[in-house]
Amino acid sequence: MVRDGKQNAFMREFGRMAFDHAVRDADYAQVFDNAMSSYSSAQAEWVLNALAAYDFSKMTHLCDVGGGHGYMLARLLARYPHLEGTVLERAEVISDSTRLWAGKLGVSDRCRYVAGDMFKTAPRADAYIMKLILHDWKTMSACGFFKTSSRRQLRAAEYSSSSTSFLTRRRLTSPNCLTSI
Repeated sequence: MVRDGKQNAFMREFGRMAFDHAVRDADYAQVFDNAMSSYSSAQAEWVLNALAAYDFSKMTHLCDVGGGHGYMLARLLARYPHLEGTVLERAEVISDSTRLWAGKLGVSDRCRYVAGDMFKTAPRADAYIMKLILHDWKTMSACGFFKTSSRRQLRAAEYSSSSTSFLTRRRLTSPNCLTSI
């Protein structure tokens, strides 16, 4: 970054995003997936604690955008048994069903995994979870998700400094209106 002013050192060194590199390098993919899952354990506790007083009674469906193997969403579904959920993730991430968390946490009847691209389409939901993904994209790219979901009215709130965002339907007037809760 100091030498060339570019923020993404991985892109500079490998010529592609870490996610794309994982598709081409199985050893790296395994390490990357394990790291993402290990973060989810602690972060799920933080999110569950932060949202303990939140009234989920008016929601029926959550979508975890870029949700990996679905640990965060599965924990939320386990806590709130009236909810259903969808993990939107790249096909190569969710192709191995033994790595998916919904079955392991007993919520597979209310959780589905959908392969897709958040910049092209997003499943309909009452709220969207985005954990550790917005920082990976330039502002205009990240806005692509909001444009994809523009038929839905969104309100964005960024959870603390962990880059975990919880998005609910309400008017999003600016892509820069992410605020801390």
